[in-house]
Amino acid sequence: MESDEDAASEYELAEDLMRCCDGVLLCSPRMDRTALVDLTLRDHPVVLVNRIVPGLSVPSVSADFYGGMTLVCGHLEQRRLRDCVPLLTRLTTHIPGK
Repeated sequence: MESDEDAASEYELAEDLMRCCDGVLLCSPRMDRTALVDLTLRDHPVVLVNRIVPGLSVPSVSADFYGGMTLVCGHLEQRRLRDCVPLLTRLTTHIPGK
């Protein structure tokens, strides 16, 4: 189900899924911490993808973008490629943990 990155829609869709599914996988959820806490307190398993909420005891899976970019930058520096421009394909407003 697609929420178009609308936090209120995400919450409603997750509630709908909990009525008919055994568990919910939330991929890059935009909803605030309070909404996530509310969903995780229910009797349905919830797993977060690409979102870590400090202090919230819920399974999550995320990529280590910081570590990956550190390796990329080190690789470029070793080859003395210092005048590089990043290609940003999408701007995001998500702040981890909020």
